[in-house]
Amino acid sequence: MVDLLSRAGSFEEAERLLEQMPIQPIVTVWGTLLNGCKIYENVDLADQVRSHTREVETVGSGVYVLLSNIYARAGKWEEAKMARELMKHKSIVKILGHSTVEIKLSTS
Repeated sequence: MVDLLSRAGSFEEAERLLEQMPIQPIVTVWGTLLNGCKIYENVDLADQVRSHTREVETVGSGVYVLLSNIYARAGKWEEAKMARELMKHKSIVKILGHSTVEIKLSTS
């Protein structure tokens, strides 16, 4: 639900939903909100998300890469660099993606 709200730009509703959760939101939930921040270039909210993810030990590369990209797009080069350096300091490596396509050939 947080993902849908943030993709629609309804950040206040998404934040309200996060606050009302009976348990602490996991990193994935914060990441979906961060993705909405990227779409709408909401740097202020991205800063808030960053502070929430600091409390979580198991933050993967996705959060740091998103933060770096958000800051870079906003021209905040020092913050973008800091996100990448923090990732490096914590020995977090971005795993490169790859895809395979299988084509079924038919004989006529």
